[in-house]
Amino acid sequence: MAGWQNKISALAVVIIVILVNILAASFSGRLDLTFDKRYTPSAASQAVVERLEDPLTIKAYFTAELPPPYSIVATYTKDLLDEYYAISKGKVRYQFIDPMKVEDGETKEEDGGRDIFGRPLRPLSKIEQELQTKGIPPVVIRVNEDDKVEERRVYMGLELIYGEEREILPVVQDVGKLEYNITSLIRKMARKEAPKVAFLDGHNGPSAKDGLEKLATLLSAQYELSEIDLTKEEKIPADIALLAVIGPKNTLSEKELKAIDSFILAGKGVAFMLDSFDVNMEDFSATPINHGLTALLANYGLTIEKGLVGDAQGASIGVQKRQGFLIINQPVKYYFMPLLLRYPENPISAGLGPIAMAFTSPLKLTGQNIKGEVIAQSSAEAWKETGAELNLSPVQDWGQRQINFTHEPIPLAMAISGEFSSFYGPQKGAGRLALFGNSYFVQDDLLQESGAALVLNTFDWLMGDDELLAMRGRGLSFALLNEDIGSLKRNIIKYGNIFGGPALLILLGLIIWQKREKKRRKLMPGR
Repeated sequence: MAGWQNKISALAVVIIVILVNILAASFSGRLDLTFDKRYTPSAASQAVVERLEDPLTIKAYFTAELPPPYSIVATYTKDLLDEYYAISKGKVRYQFIDPMKVEDGETKEEDGGRDIFGRPLRPLSKIEQELQTKGIPPVVIRVNEDDKVEERRVYMGLELIYGEEREILPVVQDVGKLEYNITSLIRKMARKEAPKVAFLDGHNGPSAKDGLEKLATLLSAQYELSEIDLTKEEKIPADIALLAVIGPKNTLSEKELKAIDSFILAGKGVAFMLDSFDVNMEDFSATPINHGLTALLANYGLTIEKGLVGDAQGASIGVQKRQGFLIINQPVKYYFMPLLLRYPENPISAGLGPIAMAFTSPLKLTGQNIKGEVIAQSSAEAWKETGAELNLSPVQDWGQRQINFTHEPIPLAMAISGEFSSFYGPQKGAGRLALFGNSYFVQDDLLQESGAALVLNTFDWLMGDDELLAMRGRGLSFALLNEDIGSLKRNIIKYGNIFGGPALLILLGLIIWQKREKKRRKLMPGR
């Protein structure tokens, strides 16, 4: 009798599982447990798609039956496109297309040639040929099948179509950034014209064509970029939405300062990224720079203090050292390259990850009747390095130096808004300014993803466009422990993360085993 009861119970369990799976297939849902909710559609995405005047089509070119982990990318992409369809109330439509299956009879019969090993190659379908002209290339991945590693040509790209506008996302790689990439492209297509950003030229500093190429490429996806030489122009054109003054090495003339002053009072935004020293990375010698902007900025309430910031929380750089006959590249912590890990609470830098701020000067807010925000700062273990001659060598004997730590973070980047008084007269005007104590972090050699996100966020804030600020920081930051946490709690959390999961599984197994043993003893008391 007990045997029949067990069989009936087992059959009931199987039926319940089947019914649950049938019901689950009709519904879908996701639980986002990330601390920054990086997989939940943001309010910015909803606001952007709500403003669409016409339908937008997204063509997702994905090879079917992708192996892990690429199959996860395809699944997430489809789920996210479902979210766009829902929040747009059908304005955003999408298609999933496998370019390698959409082919006609003629293509199948064509000879695709052979690879270097003599193996026949599959010919490109017509749609694959079209994708190559559009800028969606195939991706070669390695697949382990039947104990053999083979290379396979696959597609994982997106094409967005809005009226006559077309934008391409060639390869979907980072799903954590996919929503931001799609929303920013939709916003770009929906805008009647992109805001214009001008780089100040003519002062021997980095430019969009030399030194800032990576940054310019990223900015050009959102803005229309140009360069302006105020030594040749009387004023900044009215259609320029933002002026970027990045790393000038020569002194700006009074004519240029007046043009910038008028631009600010007209309500336009200006981003200043200024270096106090020109540092030679070969021998780490430092030459003072006089850009001529210190007094102008002080008039608005922003002071660039003398010297550079040293920080015990420094980034690592490679230094060549000789060992016998060999010269090796050894990583060392460099204290004049503060590594930003924590940021003040503000919309510009919220959620950003590490940024190395090399050779940066300390900043201070001195103005009144303006609203100021610190958007980047050092750690509390920092100091201000001053003096006629700066020793910036990364291999010096730090134990012999007298360092006066500030024991509190030093501002390295600030943003201010309010009513500014003219530097040259009684005029006043409301505007926004941002000041960074260096320009090295945006130059090609040191630009990082978080640094680029900080610049893009700053530019959007300066132009009063705050929609994408929070989205850019998704996936870039780490869930750091509070600095004031004790060593005991830190170790408990650390080892709890390492051993807690396996320990819980073992405990669960023991509990299940004990329950089964008790049940077995009841059914067979003599054994």
